[in-house]
Amino acid sequence: MSNLLKEAIRFRTPFTENYTLIAETKIKSGYFDMQTKTKTRCALRVIAIDENGNAELELLTLEQFMVETNNENLNDIIRLNQVFSKMYSELHIIINIKGEVERIINLECIKDKWQETKTQLLKIQQQEPALLQLLTINDEIFANTDKIKIAIENNEFFNYYFGKIYGNKLPISRRMIPQKNVLQTADAEWIFNFSYSPQFDTEHLNDILIKYKGEAATHQTDWKRKAYEHLPDIDIKKLDTKLIEEGIYRCNFKSGKLDFAETKLTEIALPNIIDASILYTIESDSYKNNSNDIQNQSYNDKPYRVID
Repeated sequence: MSNLLKEAIRFRTPFTENYTLIAETKIKSGYFDMQTKTKTRCALRVIAIDENGNAELELLTLEQFMVETNNENLNDIIRLNQVFSKMYSELHIIINIKGEVERIINLECIKDKWQETKTQLLKIQQQEPALLQLLTINDEIFANTDKIKIAIENNEFFNYYFGKIYGNKLPISRRMIPQKNVLQTADAEWIFNFSYSPQFDTEHLNDILIKYKGEAATHQTDWKRKAYEHLPDIDIKKLDTKLIEEGIYRCNFKSGKLDFAETKLTEIALPNIIDASILYTIESDSYKNNSNDIQNQSYNDKPYRVID
């Protein structure tokens, strides 16, 4: 076994777990103001791991709904997104140690779901002309296996479960990662720093806590112009943008199972005018239940978690 497989955070043993993903979004961009909170329930079953660390798994989306919003018109958009996300509600795939999709076992099932959904949407397309563009885009995706893989990897649960953590050796090195700003209007270069505890050798690790923080370079006027010139009544030169991403991951090193993850992305260029944040929280049912047990323990009870 290579040193990477020995020391990386990855799935190591089969397990079954249910998770809750909560996404809280707050965006102010010029005259646009959006606040939403969504909840997704998923069931994850890791079936087997091969000698290269690749894992066969099933991921089922049990439910997905809007918890709250400040704009009722967004409910229609959410419902439409749910229609298109149904193609990925049942996944049987093989991933590598980073969480990248190597093979889609139930590929034909996913394609069949798209054909069924497409047939239904075509019936209402005449009343909703905007659907035509979405249908065209998804036709292109489902005609290309690599594009389907990318779509799966960009699924919120999938993306933030593995995040910037899985597939990396401990300690995780400082590195630059290119990604867009929170408003998704411009690419930026982010520098990320990582820490973990307890700092034991990997053969002695059980439950671990990993924290990271990343900041993006946003001082150049050209970057600000790309990010914000579409907004009315904004003086680009006066903007002082802060782009930050912070994450906390609690997982078991010996199994690779994630217990809890919290990722927060923040963008502030002009407070209350260009101001955005997204908070993703993923929590396993077993971790939540044990956390509740801890709150009910007496002072002398042995704690479930070693790391605080």
